[in-house]
Amino acid sequence: TIGPHADIKAEISAKAVVIMGAVTGTVTAGEKVEIRATGSVTGDIASPRLTIADGGCLRGRVSMPQSDGESSA
Repeated sequence: TIGPHADIKAEISAKAVVIMGAVTGTVTAGEKVEIRATGSVTGDIASPRLTIADGGCLRGRVSMPQSDGESSA
């Protein structure tokens, strides 16, 4: 979890990431990334699920690989 007053410049890798502050760098999550209303990401995101609340900001690319439980039809 990135707090509302944080300003992080790093690569983040975790199972689930909740962003309420500012992140500059690549964010990788095994399950989900959630950008809250006060959150912003400048960089790329790789996660099977992405949620962006009203007011949240993303400047970068999103890659959404299928999770292990899903199969392509």
